Amino acid sequence: MGKGKAVLHEASSQASSQAAPGAEKWVLVGNAVAATVSAVSCVVAMADPGVLLQGDTPGGGIELYVQAYAVRQLPLTAAVLASLTARYRRHLMPVLVVSGIAQVGDALIGATSGIPGMAVGGTVAAALHLASAAWLGKRRTPAALPA
Repeated sequence: MGKGKAVLHEASSQASSQAAPGAEKWVLVGNAVAATVSAVSCVVAMADPGVLLQGDTPGGGIELYVQAYAVRQLPLTAAVLASLTARYRRHLMPVLVVSGIAQVGDALIGATSGIPGMAVGGTVAAALHLASAAWLGKRRTPAALPA
């Protein structure tokens, strides 16, 4: 890297770290909480599929839906948490985008199925994951977030 590029790289690193003090911790904690809440919701639904139906009797494919939810959500949660805790977080942005898109789907399913907790939870998690990914994408340096 030439001297001019090195100076520009250093200046952009300082500017991005000064622009949002504490933002790195927000990204870490917020996304860890959102992913964990999603996984816990999934495990609760696996234990009692009726939770999703709000008092209706399970049937009509709800068990299959819960299993499909678990097959998607649990690995996504593991990927988000692994990316958040890794020393170098180069995979964090794409993992957050994929998780955010999945949460948009959950929110839509919750909204169209009359499950307000799923609609609200999915919306909040999607907004957090996607906003964090956008923030990471705007950072000029691929430096690791502080652990």
